[in-house]
Amino acid sequence: MTVQTLGEVSIGDAVPLCFAVIQAQITALQPQITGLLEAQARLTLQPPTLTANLAAVGAILASISVAPPKLDIQLAAVAALLVKLEALIATLNVQMALLGASVSLYAYDGPAGGLGEFATVVPGGTPGAHCNGLLIATTSPAAWVSMRGVFQTGTL
Repeated sequence: MTVQTLGEVSIGDAVPLCFAVIQAQITALQPQITGLLEAQARLTLQPPTLTANLAAVGAILASISVAPPKLDIQLAAVAALLVKLEALIATLNVQMALLGASVSLYAYDGPAGGLGEFATVVPGGTPGAHCNGLLIATTSPAAWVSMRGVFQTGTL
């Protein structure tokens, strides 16, 4: 029977794939937000500096009988998308914060009987059966809250 102390690690270090997936989602969203902010800046009307420019634009629009684009609708759509993306990033940041909690990590390699009362609940866990396990432990209530946000800690 071997119990190996793997040390004090963050939940993100204990479950690196979870951390990588969330980080990849955040990274993928950043260019979308940048693009929307750039589009919003381009769509924002700047006041003209010369009255003559306004008259010329008005004459051109009147001559081709095309209505000016509805910039206020486009700006509202861009702003709504930005709000949604920022909310998604905020949610992902909360998930990242959960992964930052510090926990103690132990690996078990040995007979199921060495797990004491747990030997009877491990599928195929007869006392002589070989068993591997991972124990993630904490004495911190805050870390336990984080663990509950990442792992199934109750009855399914």
